[in-house]
Amino acid sequence: MKALSRLTTSVQNGSARRIQFRSLFPQAEIEMEQSVLLADAWAAYGGSMDAALAFFEGVVPGWDWGKYTSTKAFYATKHGIAIHDVSAKDAVPSRALLTVALLALAEERGEREETAEAVTDEALAQTLTLMAGAVRSDG
Repeated sequence: MKALSRLTTSVQNGSARRIQFRSLFPQAEIEMEQSVLLADAWAAYGGSMDAALAFFEGVVPGWDWGKYTSTKAFYATKHGIAIHDVSAKDAVPSRALLTVALLALAEERGEREETAEAVTDEALAQTLTLMAGAVRSDG
């Protein structure tokens, strides 16, 4: 299991430690922007929805996000790919969005584990994108 996948699992089950977030940027030295994203990730884990939004937009630009009204789980979409985290339905909202951002980042890096919920059905992705516009919340 890769470090990003371990971090995602820890966020999902509420056992993440601050040091685990460092695995987001594996190079020895990080840039200022990455440092801010690390702070956003930790704050999102702690409950800040503003930080979760900033993290999502910073690590997966071009992805859209939304929230299922029936389950309160979040999802992300981009170019025919839809990722959702079904385990987040009872989670802290910022932590649920953080989880979806981490899953989308894994998809971007080609590190998605088979257990991650990624759907490549274009029709579903288009439907979710349309739903994102209707359900999207600004905080």
